[in-house]
Amino acid sequence: MRIAIFIEGEFIPSYSGASNRFHYLSRHLQELLDVEIIIILCDRGWYDIDRIKKEKFTTYILHPSDFYNKSEVLKRILLIEKPDILQFANLENAIFQGIPLSLELNTYLVFESHFDDIEFGKSIGVSNKRLDKLSKLSSVFGKSFDTVIALSSDDVIQIAERLEILKESISIIPSGADIFDFSANLSNINNKKAVFLGNMFFQPNANSVYQIKDVISPQIPEFNFYICGDVPNQMRRFIESEKFVFTGKVENLNLVFKESTIALAPITGGAGMRIKILNYLLAGIPVITTSDGARGFPDKSLLIVEDDLDKYGTIIKNLVNDYELYQQYSIQGRDYILKNLSWQKVAIKVHDIYKCVLLKPRIDKKLFDPKLFSFVQEDPTWLEEANSKMKNYNAINSINNYTYLLIRNENVYEY
Repeated sequence: MRIAIFIEGEFIPSYSGASNRFHYLSRHLQELLDVEIIIILCDRGWYDIDRIKKEKFTTYILHPSDFYNKSEVLKRILLIEKPDILQFANLENAIFQGIPLSLELNTYLVFESHFDDIEFGKSIGVSNKRLDKLSKLSSVFGKSFDTVIALSSDDVIQIAERLEILKESISIIPSGADIFDFSANLSNINNKKAVFLGNMFFQPNANSVYQIKDVISPQIPEFNFYICGDVPNQMRRFIESEKFVFTGKVENLNLVFKESTIALAPITGGAGMRIKILNYLLAGIPVITTSDGARGFPDKSLLIVEDDLDKYGTIIKNLVNDYELYQQYSIQGRDYILKNLSWQKVAIKVHDIYKCVLLKPRIDKKLFDPKLFSFVQEDPTWLEEANSKMKNYNAINSINNYTYLLIRNENVYEY
């Protein structure tokens, strides 16, 4: 079984929810199951070659001009690798790239929907014209995919309505957490430190940080706050203080989590399951979040869900003053992740979906060839937001001097 997974943004190191899923699922599918993973990565410089070399799967890194537009370079790579399934996580790329490539190469096409594209577009402020286009693309091409994977049951109804397919046809495969990253319960009830993990270039995360500063922190002046992840310089200059620390990206989250008493996720907007919640729980840190933040998590009783941020201070004080209740959240949350949402168990579920796909007749892509319609491919919606916030500041590598890189068996080949 050979799966080509197309990745348009960050990959390794994997700090965002999407890159975390790409990274760990690919690793466990390759190492634990009879799956050959071929990563097709768009070069935006958001990766570390030395880290990719340590993985057992194969990675191709292509310049954006070859990653998109169904280039001859891309087709030549796919003809060499002969994947059984092409998998995309971005709706527009799944349509404009995936359908023609699937048609030409006679492969299956899987759309792994990380979130409702329309709701995500709204949350980052894309234009109504673009939202209307996304809606039309969903309805026209929704039936072209051989299967659709959703990350949570909370998203299934919306995704089914957007794509105009039966909700029963959508497979729910949640994200997971790496049990080796946090091998022990790290919570610290006495330390009076709160942690927030996320990419602050993503507007819902940025909004959360401002809410933590303006609404939550004044309620618990005895607490310090750790904000972990990429952060715009303007936000850092405006907020950072002795009690409000921006760590930047943290390679080893154990160093932060072992100091943390409580995890905050006062998210409003956005979509999909928050992998930060899984990491908090696996580290044994009780989580206080909103209904939006809890969206997609299978057992919300393990979280403290409260939409009124003015109540967070009282909740936190009551929790740290009740040792038994604190331990209950800490232990039960960690146990749930270990039993149900390790990446190993998630990979087995994905593998089962792939096996089912390969046993079905392929959907006839000729009926959905984008050439038959008047739509024009644009840069992906998420890239509008990334560019507007200068996300490219942290580019690590670039392959402008050659056509593509091939990373296989700890070797790097230039072409």
